[in-house]
Amino acid sequence: MHLVLTTARPNALLPTILSRCQEVRFGLLSDTAIENALIQRKGVSAELARLLARIAQGSYRRALEALQEDLTSKRDFVVELLRACLRDSLTRIQMVEEIMQNYDKHKVKDILNLLLLWFRDAMVLDNRQPQSSGDGDLVNIDKYETLVKFIGAFESIDYNNIFAAIEQSIGYINRNIQLNLILLVLFTSLHRYMPIKGTKR
Repeated sequence: MHLVLTTARPNALLPTILSRCQEVRFGLLSDTAIENALIQRKGVSAELARLLARIAQGSYRRALEALQEDLTSKRDFVVELLRACLRDSLTRIQMVEEIMQNYDKHKVKDILNLLLLWFRDAMVLDNRQPQSSGDGDLVNIDKYETLVKFIGAFESIDYNNIFAAIEQSIGYINRNIQLNLILLVLFTSLHRYMPIKGTKR
């Protein structure tokens, strides 16, 4: 008889357990593999399969979860969230209240992960060469024009600090720290790390 033990955190297992296991690592799936699986197994359109594969970031399970959700509304909400972050402190507080009323912590983590992907796409576009055609690397390829306008609205975008702030917020959520406080601090940080053209802070 064989027992299969799966974990995303092998370092959390006791040494006595690890010493009795044969480790088998599974790498991330390619976007093409996830696309094909969604089309063949779930009858998903090629366009939607491509988008889901990019959002899944190598995980077929994550792609299936995204398929069951209103992904369009979630991504639109991310853009709305960013607009709120750029406004005054009252608007940011109101956005936090809206999130607290409509989303549990698991859904908030999903939104923050989509936010990470948005800034990842923005960074790809922001750093590409003028003659480059690397748009195929974008996750939110269907929001290309919105991304371009977003990038052009700022004096600069501090991507390193933004990625760190979002990832730290996700970590705080996992530690059950007060959710509204996490979000308010994050939104204030995003406001600081994205100075709009023609404004002084």
